[in-house]
Amino acid sequence: MNGVFIIPVSSARMKTEYNFLSGNDGGFAPAANAKDINWIITPKSAPIAVSKTDNVKIIAPENNQFADAWDIDYRKYHDLFLPVNKKKVVAVCTRG
Repeated sequence: MNGVFIIPVSSARMKTEYNFLSGNDGGFAPAANAKDINWIITPKSAPIAVSKTDNVKIIAPENNQFADAWDIDYRKYHDLFLPVNKKKVVAVCTRG
């Protein structure tokens, strides 16, 4: 749109509030009072993206139970932070 790159996201993932579960349940779910987010407009310079890679585990073919091949296992964690002084440049439209 007018030369601006748009990243589409499923509306089921766009909520204003989430409950984060612990223990065996794990994961997260939208809060009961969460509103649907129609769209978010922000400059790329506003949010700060953080990425962390957990310990890498390399499994040799003779120890791999699923294939006769090397296996490399790791977890990648992502988060996005918005500094307080950048909130004024972000626009959010909610429904509900």
